[in-house]
Amino acid sequence: MSKRISFKYNKEDDGWKLIESANPKGRLVFKEYLRKKESYIKGDELIRRVKAMGHPAGQYHAEQMLNQSIPEKLREFALLFTGTIWAHPDGYQCIPALRIGKLFDIEHLAGFGVPVIEGFHNYGWIIDFVRLDKGLLNPALVAVIEK
Repeated sequence: MSKRISFKYNKEDDGWKLIESANPKGRLVFKEYLRKKESYIKGDELIRRVKAMGHPAGQYHAEQMLNQSIPEKLREFALLFTGTIWAHPDGYQCIPALRIGKLFDIEHLAGFGVPVIEGFHNYGWIIDFVRLDKGLLNPALVAVIEK
C-alpha cells in the first residue's frame, strides 16, 4: 500500500478496511476500458487493465474533483477510481466512483451511494463505492494518472 492518505469520506469509520490507496501525484485523465464488443468485465480484469494503462487514480483524486468544476463532457459517464480499494466488513471489495445521480436512486444502483456534496440535490455529482464482484456502472471511464 502507498503512503497513508486522509480521506474526507473515510470508510474505515464504517468498519471497512483500506486495501490499496493510489499515490496522489500527477495529472488526471479519463480513458475507456472496455474492448470492442464488450459490455462488461469483472472487477479483477478492470484493475489489471487500468494498471496496464498507467497509474490508477484513487479516492483522493475523486474527492479533489468534487472541489472543482467537473467538465460537462464527463457527465454522461460514471468515473471509476481503481487506485483505492476498500474491503467491506462482509468480505467483498469496492472502488470509489463519481457519477451523476438522484438521491432516491442511489441504493438502487451498484455499490453504496454516499452523497458527498454539502447541500446535495438531485442530479448532482455523488461518490459511490462500487462492488468489484457485481456489474460495474456503465457507461464508465477509468481515471488514470498521466505519466
